[in-house]
Amino acid sequence: GQFEAEDSKNLETILREASTAEKTVIVTMMNQAYADLNSTFDVFLEGFQVGDGTEKLLRHVLVVCLDERAYSHCVEVFPHRCFLLRTTSIDFSGERLFTVGDYLEMMWRRTEFLGSLLKLGYNFLFTDMDTVWLRDPFPRLIPDVDFQIACDRFNGNSSGTRNYADGGFKFVVANHRTIEFYKYWYVSRLRYPGNNEQDDNKMKDLRQVLDDWTAYFSNEDRAREFRQPINCWRSLRRQYNKERG
Repeated sequence: GQFEAEDSKNLETILREASTAEKTVIVTMMNQAYADLNSTFDVFLEGFQVGDGTEKLLRHVLVVCLDERAYSHCVEVFPHRCFLLRTTSIDFSGERLFTVGDYLEMMWRRTEFLGSLLKLGYNFLFTDMDTVWLRDPFPRLIPDVDFQIACDRFNGNSSGTRNYADGGFKFVVANHRTIEFYKYWYVSRLRYPGNNEQDDNKMKDLRQVLDDWTAYFSNEDRAREFRQPINCWRSLRRQYNKERG
């Protein structure tokens, strides 16, 4: 299996406690670079506390930690909602730039983990940690859609397959279709080495799968209503200082 027995038990306990009545959790991930005092993690949590109708959502947040230091900091400031995702042979503790090979491995690990949540029967809203939530997004999600994802570029057609997906914000409903989709998505890393997980959205065979049951929504319209990326700078320190003014 993907997890050790104890880790699997801990994860299922956190999921039961964090999920909504509809078995939905809000998932984010962090490593040591995000976890330092007064850094991105603190801004992320603060955003929920000051956003419009977002404070009540904090109880549903699951923080997936990619290294021991991130986990230690998480349990100090946000206890009972932290899960250490162990990965052998790769150190995910440092800041990862988009072109670094280990970053790609980290993104594929994320895809694998999110697929495991679906297998356990949990819907998830995944959000990058370097995002501030301005208001509750759930009332604005499209009902009865399996997979909704933000777009870096939106062509005006919410069901079109030529929108550029942004894997940093997505809502996925757990069912047999999405479970199979995530299996397919994860295996595609072997067919297209060197690509990150959202590059595969633009590949023809994956687009055909998406075309049947995907709704895209754009950072330029719906998504902008409730999330504001703060990842405009490569340096996390400058990012934090800019956010705090």
